[in-house]
Amino acid sequence: DSIVLRLETADAELADILKIDVAESVIVCEKRILAGEIPVIYSIDYLPLHLFDGMTYTDIDWSVPVFDILDRYCGLNVVTTISKVYATNADPAVRRKLSLSGDEALMMLDEVGFCKLSRPVMRSFEFFTNFFEFTMLRKKF
Repeated sequence: DSIVLRLETADAELADILKIDVAESVIVCEKRILAGEIPVIYSIDYLPLHLFDGMTYTDIDWSVPVFDILDRYCGLNVVTTISKVYATNADPAVRRKLSLSGDEALMMLDEVGFCKLSRPVMRSFEFFTNFFEFTMLRKKF
């Protein structure tokens, strides 16, 4: 129900993850997603501005999934993501955006998305409320 876009410069950690130069411009897209009237997901996506090859990023419809934006506007197909999963209380700003009260924990995914050539093209933080139930299959090879 809400989208906030801005440009930031990559710090050393983000630059290392995305294999870009420190201080290179990145698009930051923050989204809050509702289930009915209830906030259930809050995401923060970081994408190198150079991927958009001179386009005006604010002219893009960011209400669609970021994967679709990368495909449509950059010709990049994200085929793999590496995700770290954490339980977190999150910072107060994230908690406010998700209308959380008390000490309800969130599930956070810290993800890096890669295109076909194992090139990292996005970093995302996704926060999920207890609206969701996740099932994992762990298999020994």
